[in-house]
Amino acid sequence: MIRKQFQAVLRNPKLLIPVAAILFIPILYSGIYLWAFWDPYSHTDKLPVAVVNEDKGAKLDGEKLQIGDDLVKELKDNSDFKWEFVSSDKAEKGLKDNQYYAVIEVPGNFSEKAKTAMDPHPDKLQLNYKTNSGYNYLASQIGKKGVEQLENKLSNEISKTYTGLILIKLVKWAMVSRKHQMVREN
Repeated sequence: MIRKQFQAVLRNPKLLIPVAAILFIPILYSGIYLWAFWDPYSHTDKLPVAVVNEDKGAKLDGEKLQIGDDLVKELKDNSDFKWEFVSSDKAEKGLKDNQYYAVIEVPGNFSEKAKTAMDPHPDKLQLNYKTNSGYNYLASQIGKKGVEQLENKLSNEISKTYTGLILIKLVKWAMVSRKHQMVREN
């Protein structure tokens, strides 16, 4: 019976077209779905992310430390996301209005906490971020990955800054020691 119905469909082109279309719909749907999620990280440069810099800076050995401003400068040259540098109020409003997928905030005491990196118990530097998970779950996950990358970059930059400061102090110490040694020899 099934065989006869299948042969009848094959002989009648009017029945063959709808059957082929019905069989093609799941394939088409699967293809579109897979294409949309094949590489979600390839177009993050189009995801709008608000950046709020509230860092007030700090002084370290007479030098101004502006980690928040340094981060903003680096992000302006970074094309990983569509960065928008805005105020806190505009960021909150944009998140509610689905204008931004995420908001990254550099807290006011960020540079101050960075000063403690050489202390026995340093304060942890942490960016505050909010994602708009109600708008698009995948975008919120990508936003979280972006924040993790930023925190890694910041950690590297802070390490470079402190390594440079330590080297400068060592060179100054060596010069002073050499000067004292020369005075003793004379």
